[in-house]
Amino acid sequence: MKIKLLLFLGLGLTLSSCFEEGNCLESGSNILKIKFIDATDGSDLTLDIQAITMDGSEVLYYEGVSTNAVDLPMNPGADSTTVHFIFSTDNQVATFEYEAYPQIIALDCGIDYDFQKLDTSSTSFDNLKIVNTILNQSTTTNVEIRR
Repeated sequence: MKIKLLLFLGLGLTLSSCFEEGNCLESGSNILKIKFIDATDGSDLTLDIQAITMDGSEVLYYEGVSTNAVDLPMNPGADSTTVHFIFSTDNQVATFEYEAYPQIIALDCGIDYDFQKLDTSSTSFDNLKIVNTILNQSTTTNVEIRR
């Protein structure tokens, strides 16, 4: 009987603490994950980025960085984000469209957004492919850009 009571109390304490502030479960993400790939052999391609900018923001992302992947925040208050890539060799632009659905897990947690239906409405890249239309924490790549 004592074992059943202890198990019941342990389960009750565990369940009651699941949604305490600071322990909110968030599965969504507003991060668009872009990977650069060599068009000739399919390997990762490291590019020299002078900066990445987005319409509506004065922030410079990846300024003076050489990398094969970038993670960029999408705006939950908009249905698209235009991204300007300033490389050492050229400039490119892509407009990404998406739907952001607000999710309330618990009142203390605030609002989390679920980003879905990622697409591109325009791009100057010759070879840009959407490989995952949902932005979430477990996604490794949403967009592949082959150059």
